[in-house]
Amino acid sequence: METIEIKTPEFKLELSPKVYDGPSPYNMILLARVESSSFSVSTEIDTGTLQFDEFKHQLIMMYNKLKGTAELTGNDHQKIIFEATRTGRIKIKGTLGRFLREEDYKVDFVVEVDQTDLSKSMSKIQKDY
Repeated sequence: METIEIKTPEFKLELSPKVYDGPSPYNMILLARVESSSFSVSTEIDTGTLQFDEFKHQLIMMYNKLKGTAELTGNDHQKIIFEATRTGRIKIKGTLGRFLREEDYKVDFVVEVDQTDLSKSMSKIQKDY
């Protein structure tokens, strides 16, 4: 599976999948990194190959129709959501972090980008899909 990279002049999101061999080949960890201005976060999202494929499909449909959402939810309360707005912009929001028994470490983010800023990234996702 290929890495998804969404890159605009002010924002970067990378999702690098690692599929596990073993009893359940559908389990995967996404290495996630978000950068925006001077802010950045890196973490792992525990999800599945079917959920990741569905997210890519939703992302392609949302981008092509400029309406709807694409949502990736991990097994550990982490999520990334792309939402098309009526003004031709894409809102990218999410919650990333580590959720442990004793302590939670999380970062919530929201950024809005112009849909044309995603054209190069989306072309690669569509080609690899």
